[in-house]
Amino acid sequence: MKRFLFICSALSLLIACSDNTEDTASSLPDGLDNSEDIAPSMPDGAVDLGLSVYWAKQNIEAGQPEEYGAYYAWGEVETKEDYSWTSYKWSEGNQWLLTKYVPFSKPGFCLLGSGTPDDKTSLDTEDDIAHVALGDKWRIPSHDEWEELKDSCVWTWSTQNGINGCKVTGPNGNSIFLPASGGYWDIPEIHNENRCGYYWSSSLYVEEPPSAWLAYFHMLDAYDQLTLVITMTKADRASGYSIRPVSPK
Repeated sequence: MKRFLFICSALSLLIACSDNTEDTASSLPDGLDNSEDIAPSMPDGAVDLGLSVYWAKQNIEAGQPEEYGAYYAWGEVETKEDYSWTSYKWSEGNQWLLTKYVPFSKPGFCLLGSGTPDDKTSLDTEDDIAHVALGDKWRIPSHDEWEELKDSCVWTWSTQNGINGCKVTGPNGNSIFLPASGGYWDIPEIHNENRCGYYWSSSLYVEEPPSAWLAYFHMLDAYDQLTLVITMTKADRASGYSIRPVSPK
């Protein structure tokens, strides 16, 4: 009799435990289970500014946030001394002889040479120096991601270890420093070093395929008043500018 009562009690306990487990599982939101929800980790060298992507702490080939790093023509993955159309990888000597990144609506920019319109308006991964140099987690920011950084953050002209640039503070209070690294075009000498910041996006300027979107900032001295100017503009793809990578969240 005692053995029978013990077995009945054990069965009742098992049933109760089973019922509790079902209640717990049914109370979870749709799409979740009892397993741990593992979020992607933030890559080394990244800063979370509270935006849609992580931003790198420093430029490509820079050792510190204030260092300029290397300069690249748009869509090229190697540095060089001559940043002009004659040396540009995706043209045959000038802006009317493009061989890649030509919209179907703009065939005139390649038909005089061997190129054909491909309708590519953003960089392929093999032409993205951030992806090539740093791996799958990194890429060059798009036009929209630069716009988000421009519009959603507080930009302050500042100096870090003797280098001018902008401290960019995100909605969550974290910040990055973008040095005013200048750039290369036409002649093999750097322009506007320590005065202006020029940073490539991954986005083609579709209305003029020889150009791509560029983030640009500088201090404007007008009527004895300094004003920080931050804008998106177009620039010749053959020019050499800095790269600040991003990583998707």
